[in-house]
Amino acid sequence: MRTLLAILAALFLLNGCQVGGGPVQIGAKGFTEQHILAHAIADLARDEGVRVRVVECGDTWGCHERLRQGQLDLMVEYTGTVLSLTGMTNGGNHPEEGHLQRAYMEYIYAQDGLKWVGELGFDNAYQVVLPTSRAAAMGLNSIADLAGLEDGVRVAAPPAYARRPVDGLYPLLRRYGLELADQPLLLADPEARYQALFDGRADVAVAYATDGALEGRRLRVLGDPLDFFPPYRAGILARKDALERFPALKTVAERLEGRIDTGTMRDMNARVQTRNQQPSRVAADFLRQSGLLPDAPIGGRDSALRLVHHPSDRLDLERDEALKMVRNVFPGRAVEVSESAEPLADLAGGQARLGLFGAERFFPPANGDERVRRDPRAEAVAVAGVRLLHIVRRRDDMGPPLRGRLGLLPEGSGAGRIGEAIVRQARGEVAARGSAEELVAAVRQGELDGALILAQAPDPDFAERLAHNEELVLRGLGEWLTPERSAKMPYLRPARIPADTYAHQGFPVETLGVQVVLAAPAPTGETTLLSGPAGALQTGSTPLQSHKVDALVEASPVGELPDPALPSPWSLRGDGSDRGHDRAAEATLDSLLNLLVWAFLGWLVVLLLRQESTRGG
Repeated sequence: MRTLLAILAALFLLNGCQVGGGPVQIGAKGFTEQHILAHAIADLARDEGVRVRVVECGDTWGCHERLRQGQLDLMVEYTGTVLSLTGMTNGGNHPEEGHLQRAYMEYIYAQDGLKWVGELGFDNAYQVVLPTSRAAAMGLNSIADLAGLEDGVRVAAPPAYARRPVDGLYPLLRRYGLELADQPLLLADPEARYQALFDGRADVAVAYATDGALEGRRLRVLGDPLDFFPPYRAGILARKDALERFPALKTVAERLEGRIDTGTMRDMNARVQTRNQQPSRVAADFLRQSGLLPDAPIGGRDSALRLVHHPSDRLDLERDEALKMVRNVFPGRAVEVSESAEPLADLAGGQARLGLFGAERFFPPANGDERVRRDPRAEAVAVAGVRLLHIVRRRDDMGPPLRGRLGLLPEGSGAGRIGEAIVRQARGEVAARGSAEELVAAVRQGELDGALILAQAPDPDFAERLAHNEELVLRGLGEWLTPERSAKMPYLRPARIPADTYAHQGFPVETLGVQVVLAAPAPTGETTLLSGPAGALQTGSTPLQSHKVDALVEASPVGELPDPALPSPWSLRGDGSDRGHDRAAEATLDSLLNLLVWAFLGWLVVLLLRQESTRGG
């Protein structure tokens, strides 16, 4: 009996405060950021020797109720949420107001046995956003400006936001004197809310400052001149009895305090929301990169699908669409986006699974009258977007659009290559290269006669610049693309920028368009055999399966197949068959059969050697 008691006492000492309490319950609301932060807290707690469990607790009301009842021990909460739920109005961001709010918040929490342990460093404020191009065209800069919409405002918002009593949708409308044009679109997925904006189903959307879906977007955040929204600083909210039972939790809070800024949190959310990475992995990567945890042992990580693009190509909007397509077709597969100076070579060599680039990259630059060649190492499988040529000149300049001193995008970029080819065909002069912002400024100041910029329409940056510079205008090309020129630049197609796409543009503009595509390794129909038992292993890249290609096309936002000038699996399907992909499948099957044959021969050799050894013994 004494021995048993001694063993139990030793176990109690080894487990410390864990005995009798089970694992610490870390709550996470039902959105990405909460899961990432809950896993980060859990990892640090384990590093301090505390057993923990992450549990999803629903919305704010559900999580708070479980916290009060002792079903949770701690969670991440936001100051603005606390203040709004307790009825305290926002007094602005003045330091003295912040101290009063903090004191009031701590007093309210103390009544329920809760404690605000520390703040993480970022402010996940509510924001009202809309496409930059529309904001520029309509002169919308603040929430108050929405009162100028004649038929009222159409809003896309998170479902929980519509119910909030102090800082929610209806209090916001009352504070600014706004009317709804229709019932709000209540969409939990941030991506769905932003898509409603770009589809024209909503005028504005309610966003969080740390939404990962905002990465790479071209959205304008409307100002809040009435200081309606309080600050939403993130911090750890814990039960006092849990802090007493597990003193290491206070150390965890201290280690995280002030370590996560808004940009870092947005980037972590983006890795989960747009690149399919697991919240636990994103949290662990952050902790290791910040020096809060030691580096992980090599190996053991799930391989990510690598998508490459050229570093000089400006494809933010197309990248967003491409990532959505990939998420639909490869659910649960992490995606790694990286730059490559030779994206086609990476695809052909198996270093990347997919590439994102303009159609022009399938055609190496030709010198003089050299015949146009098409790079066969990759094939365009689906369209992620279409860029249109924007030619900017001063409004008082009535000369030909491609004459005079012209500015192009940087050398090495696909857009710069297209501009150079067009100017060369028009016998114009390339006077400068630079970013779109630099080129437009040079035209405005008279340093250039015109600038050639390739971008989606409406391009958000263009919308901003044209709205504030009435002296600038877009010029058209008319019938410039002759059959002879088209033969030298087969990826260009006639297009039109509709009237009123940009501010002060009351007429359509005839221009040229070029696809931006998702590309994959091209099937070669060949299998390289190595010497020895590994001779049946296929080297290099593997093309996408036919059903994956079809699914990517279905997920395309453009709704069209790759241009017939491009190498594409669709160009091999004239009779409805999948010959190209069938060849790759047959080559893989042949390789597998060869490998099995070699393995069988090796097994026979081993048997013969054993028989000889037995006879010799």
